[in-house]
Amino acid sequence: MADKAAKPSRPENKPARGSAKPKRSGNNVRKELVRQQMLEKSAELFCANGFAKTSINDIADSLSLKRSSVYHYFQNKEEIIRELFLEEYERRCSELTALFERKNLTALDRLVLAVEGAITQRLRGGSRFMVFDRLEAEAPAELRISYNRSRRQILDLYTRLISDGIETKEFRSVDPQLTAFAVIGMSNWTALWYSPSGRMTPNEVATTLVNLLVRGIEFRDGDRDQPGSLAMAIRYLREDLEGLERLAAQDNE
Repeated sequence: MADKAAKPSRPENKPARGSAKPKRSGNNVRKELVRQQMLEKSAELFCANGFAKTSINDIADSLSLKRSSVYHYFQNKEEIIRELFLEEYERRCSELTALFERKNLTALDRLVLAVEGAITQRLRGGSRFMVFDRLEAEAPAELRISYNRSRRQILDLYTRLISDGIETKEFRSVDPQLTAFAVIGMSNWTALWYSPSGRMTPNEVATTLVNLLVRGIEFRDGDRDQPGSLAMAIRYLREDLEGLERLAAQDNE
């Protein structure tokens, strides 16, 4: 305790006289909440009415704000839809990529975290995830290119996740890309049928669907690929004989 008391103060952290006081964190939190509300409401209006037919006035009116209040956060509709893309799709690519950097995780761990994250993000994001699915043709050209590139990257990352699991014998020998399409489709469609007033939370929905997925592709004891050669068939026969010999030995004990 004495050592703590003896520590000198840091004058460099003290604001100089006459200087502006640091902004209160509460103000920043409120601004971020308003910004997120604008993004969410904009996504809802874009999905309901179309991008071209939704105006800045519509967005402001839906939030009981003045038009100038929206311009304080976004210069135009194009900036809003671009921000929706960056927050949802580019962030998802970054999150998936980061899973491969966590060397302590198994392929199964990575897949579970990826799918749980995708589903909960979908269910909490609502209309944000449906903007590009519904309005891809209306989005600015450069954004459509980025959107399709990100979708391909997400597919490739899921395919890699599943391929890694097959290689480590955590997953059965399934088609990696086809399975990746199925996983992405399962995650994406939850936003279309999920109701926040339903009996299950986003986390519960994610856990249930992940369990179904894992049971479908997880490699279990006794599972084997179809023999692709005579040598593999002979190996299987030897494994079966060894298993029978172990059972016989246990009976004789």
